[in-house]
Amino acid sequence: MTRFDALRHARLRARIEDAQPIRPRSTRRLADEVSPRHSLLAFGSFWSSLTVILAFGPPAQDPPPPPALWEEALLWALMGAIMLVAFGTASRTRFGIHASTFGGAVLLVGAVACPLAGHAIGAWWYIQMAAGVVALSVPLLLARTA
Repeated sequence: MTRFDALRHARLRARIEDAQPIRPRSTRRLADEVSPRHSLLAFGSFWSSLTVILAFGPPAQDPPPPPALWEEALLWALMGAIMLVAFGTASRTRFGIHASTFGGAVLLVGAVACPLAGHAIGAWWYIQMAAGVVALSVPLLLARTA
């Protein structure tokens, strides 16, 4: 081995010893911190979509029909998503982004399920679908980049 090869191997060994381990994306933990910008973008996409869906919804029927069991489960999932999104945003961890993704999925499932519940389909339904897609896609994109 020449002196040049020995020097090159010594430098390479020093780099390997000083290197920090790199975690692949698949081993990222929910407790890993994210930037405040990512956290607030996930929070804002969920809450703005929820606000748009509630603002453009049709007026309630005079005597509302009793909700089906799956509608109740969807409402409970939405209430849980609201709490998870608030907690995750306050903690500024990856958990908040994943909670916003869950909330967006619940909003999108609710928009798809509206015709099944017997609600009227009109222009507001397309707005509701678009808001659900935004609420789901923004946190998914942030989860890949954060």
